[in-house]
Amino acid sequence: MFDTLVALAAAGRTGILEVRRGGVRSFLRFRGGRLVLPDGDILSAFLVRQGRLTREAAERAAARRAEGEDSVDALVRTGAIDAEAARQAAVEYLDQFLSAIAAWSSAETEFRPAGPEEETPDRGDTVD
Repeated sequence: MFDTLVALAAAGRTGILEVRRGGVRSFLRFRGGRLVLPDGDILSAFLVRQGRLTREAAERAAARRAEGEDSVDALVRTGAIDAEAARQAAVEYLDQFLSAIAAWSSAETEFRPAGPEEETPDRGDTVD
């Protein structure tokens, strides 16, 4: 798994990596070889599980995203979390996610590059 991540980063790839093991499917987005932070739904669920965001605030943010607002901006504009805390939570989520899948002894992976007509994963911050 680690070799796949390194190869995608070194090649500067943009797209989505699907990781499968048994009945579990997970996705990582890349832009220019860098991991893209999770979208608002994933980040909201992570923050709710940690007790750092209420379900009501997550629902308000989801409604704003449905109206076209950027994921993290929607969370921040609820007033429940500031931009730096949202970014830090996204990095924590990725750290936990990558640690979990790195422990898998075997997994199937499939990388789907973003084509010119496809929506590219260009929204959201990348991990420095």
